[in-house]
Amino acid sequence: MDAAGNLNAEMILHVTPPVIQDAQISSDNHNVTITFQESVVDNTYSEGTSYLKNYICLMKSGNYEDKTSLTADDTASDVSGKLIIHFAAALSGGANKIIIDDRGALKDSYGNVRNDETLTPLIQVNGIVDTTAPKLLNSYLSNTYQDFTLVFDEYVQNAQSDEASFRAGIQYWGGITTGGNWVSIPSTATLTFSGKTVIIHFAAQLTNNYYYFQINSNSFKDTSGNIFKDEIRTGQLYTTPTLILQNGSISHDGRWMSLNSNLNNTANLADHTVVDGVSDLKEKITISTDHGSTFSALDAQDVVSFQGTRIVVLFHNAKNASSFFRSNGGSG
Repeated sequence: MDAAGNLNAEMILHVTPPVIQDAQISSDNHNVTITFQESVVDNTYSEGTSYLKNYICLMKSGNYEDKTSLTADDTASDVSGKLIIHFAAALSGGANKIIIDDRGALKDSYGNVRNDETLTPLIQVNGIVDTTAPKLLNSYLSNTYQDFTLVFDEYVQNAQSDEASFRAGIQYWGGITTGGNWVSIPSTATLTFSGKTVIIHFAAQLTNNYYYFQINSNSFKDTSGNIFKDEIRTGQLYTTPTLILQNGSISHDGRWMSLNSNLNNTANLADHTVVDGVSDLKEKITISTDHGSTFSALDAQDVVSFQGTRIVVLFHNAKNASSFFRSNGGSG
């Protein structure tokens, strides 16, 4: 009120940055139209040139580490208040999401900008035949360090002529346990292809502090016959560290949560809940929006993935950052 006691009228303060509402793909799978809760414009122009596409990545598998930048032939532009992304090569698969690393890339009519990453809902393509090779998502030691497990983004099979040929292309290094040399896996080790996972089971526990594995190129293929052509070389796979989740943070729009661990880049987190190619990790995470009084399961469209030494949860429906808690929900 003023000095005379007059109260102000209702004030609407436009301070909310643009928030993604929807993402639709064209019938030919080349164009994605992203709609916000308000009209947006390209805020990246410098000397008449737009740099908007440099702020945009495509995440095809639900795994944050699998994101890729737009290609030289892809385009991104604002049209009638929406963001239009044209992919020169048609999208494929059913787990696409688009990440906008905003940092002021888009703004609304009031000049509000975002300063954190945001992502679209799931984008499923229309009737494209699978011509994409499988992607390796993770590799780790588990089962009291008797199993070396590889996890792909789709079902995989042996691409060699037989099991003996496949096994001949695998070597590992285990310090003094392998005489300081790279050696073939022992004949007592078993090989299992199970959905999206491949497991090499050792008859005895691996006892060195850490191990390296390498597998020849052209060893894996998906059910459509697309071959994984890369050689696999793991980093150090440790048998000793104790994992502790230390702290976390949530993005401004309440859709992106990061849970940090104590690994300090010495190793990557891995999903040890995978059975027959299906992860149970999401079911082991529960959330509370009432300061920990009650916990509920994640939404069916929420995505849980790993980003190096962090767990990342991508919420389909935004959460209230001021009252968010996480429960361990079980082991794994």
